[in-house]
Amino acid sequence: MPLTRDRAAALALAVAAGVALWAACRYPFGTLAEPGPGLVPLLLAALLLAGAVGLAVHGGAATRLREVRLADLPLALVLLALMGVATLALEHAGYRATAGGFALGSFWVVNNLLRVPLPVNGWGW
Repeated sequence: MPLTRDRAAALALAVAAGVALWAACRYPFGTLAEPGPGLVPLLLAALLLAGAVGLAVHGGAATRLREVRLADLPLALVLLALMGVATLALEHAGYRATAGGFALGSFWVVNNLLRVPLPVNGWGW
């Protein structure tokens, strides 16, 4: 079974699901009548694992991982950095300031780096 782009993504999702399952098992599950704090995370992790297995099974037609070009890696790293800054700013600046800054930052990235023409308002942005 060759390692394709989809199967590599499925492997990453399976690892994330395993970590989520491990974390969910640290909390009591309770019952369906009285669910505990670990029940919903357990169900979501199981759903993520099922999706990863489905992607691994049906991901054979995708591009092989060795043939994938990383031309968009710098842009992906910029977006990841923006999300990290927004996460850190959320605690210090508050929700509204962070959401507004993230919206303007996302507009700048899409409009300038991706060069996707977006509609502008009377202020030019």
